[in-house]
Amino acid sequence: MPIFLWKKSSSPADFIRRKINYSRLTPFATRVGRVRVTCWVRMFGSHKGGLRPVIVPRHGSVLEVVINFRNKAINASNIGCGHERQLHHAWLSGRNSSTLSLICYSAPQGDNNGVYMVDEYDEREESLPSTKPMRKKPLKINLDLALYRARQLRIQSNRVSNPNDRAKLSREAESSLRQCIDMDPEDGRAYVILGKILVQKRRYDEAEALYDSGCAATRGVNPFLWTSWANLAVKRGNVSLARKLFDAAIVADPRHAAAYHGWGLLEKAQGNFARARDIWIRGIDATRPDGSPYLFQSLAVLAVDLNKSDEARRWFREGTLATRGRDSHAIWHAWACMEVRLGSDENIIRQLFEKGLQASPRSRYTFLSWALWEKNLGNINYARELFRKGTAMNRSDAALPQAWALMEESQGNLDEARRLFKKASRADPKHLYVWQAWGCMEQRAANVDDARELFQQGVWAATPRAKDTSLIFQAWALLEQDQGNIELARELFKCAVKADASSEPSWLAWAQMEEEQGLYNRAAELRNFSMQEKQIVQLPANFSTLKAKSRQDSFLGPFFTQLGKWMDRYENASKTKEQNEGFTNT
Repeated sequence: MPIFLWKKSSSPADFIRRKINYSRLTPFATRVGRVRVTCWVRMFGSHKGGLRPVIVPRHGSVLEVVINFRNKAINASNIGCGHERQLHHAWLSGRNSSTLSLICYSAPQGDNNGVYMVDEYDEREESLPSTKPMRKKPLKINLDLALYRARQLRIQSNRVSNPNDRAKLSREAESSLRQCIDMDPEDGRAYVILGKILVQKRRYDEAEALYDSGCAATRGVNPFLWTSWANLAVKRGNVSLARKLFDAAIVADPRHAAAYHGWGLLEKAQGNFARARDIWIRGIDATRPDGSPYLFQSLAVLAVDLNKSDEARRWFREGTLATRGRDSHAIWHAWACMEVRLGSDENIIRQLFEKGLQASPRSRYTFLSWALWEKNLGNINYARELFRKGTAMNRSDAALPQAWALMEESQGNLDEARRLFKKASRADPKHLYVWQAWGCMEQRAANVDDARELFQQGVWAATPRAKDTSLIFQAWALLEQDQGNIELARELFKCAVKADASSEPSWLAWAQMEEEQGLYNRAAELRNFSMQEKQIVQLPANFSTLKAKSRQDSFLGPFFTQLGKWMDRYENASKTKEQNEGFTNT
């Protein structure tokens, strides 16, 4: 294993080692002949402060190393001599399939003045050598219990309705998780749970730094950390980084279904339907025989979006054949929503919703979709009961009381609707749909000042650069337009399209207002802007969500069916001709 030689500075060697983040080393495999190894080292101090890379000739051959100190390259291709050892690849990238040469340089041989030599370390340790004694890891049972308590605190914080109690429990969970990280920095579970809390609080920079340090501490072998970091990159709109992180998660564990699922959703959102399909199918093949129900559900939903209901039912059935699929509410909920969209039999739809609740009795998505469907059918009491059960089981969810409030408004119960809107705004103040829907209700009730106040509260509650803010600005602009404040409405429409340039309703509503003012040229320009921002997806010919073999079968199937009909027709005609000839001869 490797020997590191570092130029001595005023600090001890162990202090020098702590100041270097070795997880940033990214090697390339060696090859025969002239060898070039490129590494990146993150350092907290300048390389002139006493730390120097070293190069070693190997049996007279020329080796070259380029090490970047804070992006400042130093080419040390012919300096000094020393020792070389084979460095195992595992602690750098998580792969055990190859080795590479770590090459260093120092002063000439025999001159150890001012040079610290770090001896070899055990290959099984997979950690860098250190002159200070290593801290003993805690017992696994103790760490598991600490993680369990922290996880329970996080779950309780999501279920309580009081904001103060929720914040207190969340702080306790965060503190407990940081203690778990201090107990064992190489355990990735605490990083993942703590990252979810930070993302939920919109502390994205802290979450990204946490995932970065977690991947470094776990040596890049934890796919859950890579996937969590990738999902954060998707949330922040960094598509290129998200693709790299999803790829890293799959490299760390080719059977990690969450990475395939998240990557496919990213490509679908970007309009790359073919690539999303291929990623999901690849994930299904990699996770067999169990398979992930979310991969089947994603392919089925893609088929539904493309109006291919037969392919969607095929994916739904295949997903529910597995044990994990039968116990997944995501498949049953998506299947039920598809049948609702197609107008299928009511009994079948109710059975699908019931199976979804059997798989997950607290599924807020199933409660919401089922209640809205019953409301549209006119079953108000049944829908109200579903809303009540779903809200009681999901106290921190704002979508259920919001939809319930809109139903009560349609029934004329404005006081009950206001109570539910207030409850939803307390459950999640950053759920902008609540403020938008509440403000629109007050506008319909002729409470203009209250509507303006609610729209303003929604804008204040929104996170910076949140696209959902366009919904509030658009509703507010329509309110001012009805009140005759055209200039203010025009400014609000500008804010709406600035928040989300792809919001077609905002562009069209603004164009209609300008048209009503007699500005027809301006209205045409706004409609053109709307078409420019609209994303048009061009699908390949004969696009299908099925596998290549299934697509080939589905393409050749009609041909063979028609060929079989022709053959049957020919055989029937031949038999008829023979019978007629026999009858004539007799």
